[in-house]
Amino acid sequence: MQKHFYDGLLNSDTVLSRPHVKGLQNDVFFIKHSYAETYDEEIESRRNGYEMRYALALAKYLLQQGYRSKQIAILVTYSEQRHSLRKNAERLFGYDHGIRIENVDNFQGEESDIIILSLVRSESENGKIGYLNTKNRLCVALSRARIGMYVIGNIQYLADRASSTLWQEIKETFGRKNYLSEHLITKCQKHGTEQIIKSFKEFNFKCPEGGCQRQCEDILECGHVCALYCHGYDMEHLEIKCEQPCQKICYHNVQCQKLCHEECEPCEFNESENGNCYYFISESSNSAENALEAETKKQVVEEYHREAEISFFLDGPKLNKK
Repeated sequence: MQKHFYDGLLNSDTVLSRPHVKGLQNDVFFIKHSYAETYDEEIESRRNGYEMRYALALAKYLLQQGYRSKQIAILVTYSEQRHSLRKNAERLFGYDHGIRIENVDNFQGEESDIIILSLVRSESENGKIGYLNTKNRLCVALSRARIGMYVIGNIQYLADRASSTLWQEIKETFGRKNYLSEHLITKCQKHGTEQIIKSFKEFNFKCPEGGCQRQCEDILECGHVCALYCHGYDMEHLEIKCEQPCQKICYHNVQCQKLCHEECEPCEFNESENGNCYYFISESSNSAENALEAETKKQVVEEYHREAEISFFLDGPKLNKK
């Protein structure tokens, strides 16, 4: 993009060596559409509902790739669009979501790893594009990203209504590099599966957990299979909690009633004459290490009960003497 704003500017080696954006085919892309904007006469500002929903869906997908919220910024060209995005981002991600949502003018001198840019203007009732005719503002809008930039807008409308040839030139640059389409292509980090996202609605069923539509099927530390769809976050399964029923049994052959990730409690024999039974062993342990641990725990329990029986035989029952 720099050639449209700066003559002779070259990228340093550090720029060229930056990582690619995870989960997407392209690091730079223009998602075009033809959905109309709306104008609020009371506050004299504009918003675009389609772009708002697409920006949030894309931000969610990027978070599912393992990016932190502070690595993502959503930039807009009108205050009403910013207000709408902030309100809906809180509903989707929670109050403290951490994604920066800001007007382009307020982002001068700042950068973010990934920029999602909502241009807003589309099929206006007056046929004008206002703010987007200003070259220096466009320069700021299109030069804030470190590793990835995704622009959402009606580029044909902008090219047709612009007072200069700038938008037409930008359109040709994106098109020549195949960075311009109504369809965004995602790429699963695990399986390499590429999927065409034709609308923001398709993220939810084509990439429900940020991967593809296949099951994860990785084996968790507990021995269960990961029940999630293929996911781009926590691929080492360090924080994912297993929601399967716990398969551990105690010495009395009683199965734990907790979920797998929850801590086991004493079994139903905890009031028995032999005392509490806390030791649960894995019913499905296959590894030598787990088998040894299970056998060790079993021996401890057996020894406890053996000592209890000997004590009862030698000392007799404990009578409640008054």
